[in-house]
Amino acid sequence: LEANSWEILQEKAKSPLDWIKFVTNDEKNKGGLVLPPPPPKVEQTTPTIPAKKSFWMEIDFPVNNHQLLLLNRSPDGQKLLCPSFAYAPNSIIEKPPIVLPQENSWAGQNGGQTNFRFDELGKEEFLAIALEKPLNLPWLTPCEEEPLIEWNGERIKELFEELEKQNNWQVFYQSFDVVESEKKPTEFLQK
Repeated sequence: LEANSWEILQEKAKSPLDWIKFVTNDEKNKGGLVLPPPPPKVEQTTPTIPAKKSFWMEIDFPVNNHQLLLLNRSPDGQKLLCPSFAYAPNSIIEKPPIVLPQENSWAGQNGGQTNFRFDELGKEEFLAIALEKPLNLPWLTPCEEEPLIEWNGERIKELFEELEKQNNWQVFYQSFDVVESEKKPTEFLQK
């Protein structure tokens, strides 16, 4: 189960395009009209984000009042970003979009200095599980001792057991290629 848990969840994903976006401080603080992304082209390409830049993560999919479990798989391993002490102590999506890091998180307490930054080139994958009925697993409680919750075999087994008991949950998947480039971040987001 541990070896193929990511793929099992990825197969269940029914994701709208661009449910995750990475935005700079300037883009986050800019109010007013935000243009939607252009219509998808026939040929789908993996969105890219520039390496070594600081970004906020905007998560926008059609669920309200659900618990969000946000998993990241990267060259560094698999971590749970939401809930987490580091980025998202509150895992309830009251009304999308939500922005990470949350203000009350460790990363959110220093004015955007430790937002999301990808230093290694390669693939970054994200899986979100939106649950109508929140899970009450002890390891889903954010704590300072484990700022990013490790995604290990025992926890995967517990999560799958709890998901089997519920029928009102959805999975979303999106991947990005982290690249070195001189393009502005908005050019990456509008691919």
